[in-house]
Amino acid sequence: MLRAPLRLTRFPGILAAVLGSTLIIAVAAAASPLFISATGTAALRERVRATSPFYAGLSLTSSTRITPRGVADRIDLAASAASRLPVGPASVTITGSQATVTAPASKGQA
Repeated sequence: MLRAPLRLTRFPGILAAVLGSTLIIAVAAAASPLFISATGTAALRERVRATSPFYAGLSLTSSTRITPRGVADRIDLAASAASRLPVGPASVTITGSQATVTAPASKGQA
């Protein structure tokens, strides 16, 4: 088994061809993940470029009670998280169902 590789030393042209083809195959196999990564990055960049700036962005949702202090805390938290991202100015939108707020009746009015 070990004789075949050692016999290649008697034929330097064939040895050079075998070593050269091995090197080419190794380089091609090592470059495959880099090519796939570059292709994925280019595809993502194109999808982001095609997205409307009014649609794209960071979206934070919450299904808890809304209080003025809670809204201020969430705005501060979102601003600190978004400060490290390459995004434009923040836009805060609060959506929810309508509610009627009334003061509780006092004992004299009941």
